[in-house]
Amino acid sequence: MSVILWNKKYTETLAITLERFRSEHPEYCESNITYAGRLDPMAEGLMILLTDNDVHRKETFLALPKTYEVEFICGVRTDTYDVLGKVVHAQAVSLFEARVQKEIEQLINITEQSYPPYSSKSVQGKPLWQWAREGSLGNVTIPVRDIHITSSTYQGSRIVSAPALQERIVSLLAQVQGDFRQEVITDLWNNYFQNTDGETIRMYKMTITASSGTYMRSLVEYLGNKLGTGATTLHIKRLQIGEYTP
Repeated sequence: MSVILWNKKYTETLAITLERFRSEHPEYCESNITYAGRLDPMAEGLMILLTDNDVHRKETFLALPKTYEVEFICGVRTDTYDVLGKVVHAQAVSLFEARVQKEIEQLINITEQSYPPYSSKSVQGKPLWQWAREGSLGNVTIPVRDIHITSSTYQGSRIVSAPALQERIVSLLAQVQGDFRQEVITDLWNNYFQNTDGETIRMYKMTITASSGTYMRSLVEYLGNKLGTGATTLHIKRLQIGEYTP
């Protein structure tokens, strides 16, 4: 099979999702397997897997545009731009939904994007996330790449109880395997919720189609800056890669 469409689960690392693929498809247990396009632990959805001789076609699939559904909250920022990060800023929020919709629709005007500090992009032979973990980001220049957003659509919002969202985030953090600073991050999220005014939080949703390599959590960070509130990505789901759908 030249192209394998695979669904990565929410909170899975790429290593874990490949391990699950081999377990569910033992016919590939001895095969060389690669993925054409990464997904963060706090993202789920469509992936393209290539095996054996087809791994050499990886660049062809990497170049395909991708469509995502993204859910986020305003009034809080983390150092990773998603919930798998340390809370670094929080504030009270008073937003008109029309303002959020307008800023989302204007994302199509963005033509370049800096790599997020917690990403695998290599700088001076070391991934950015390692520079960030060492507190040495100030010693390097964060690369910028050209991007093209063909569609940015506001999908509405919903209200959730703050305690329910706290429970959800803490539970998700506990499910992530590997060293992602989960203990200190969990403490910071608990502290955030303990000091949050109000019993409910509004969650916003958008759908984005963009060129390969566009970081959805960076778009949320950008939105938070434009809105003046800060914002954090809660959930990302990849819906489509080029013409490939689940």
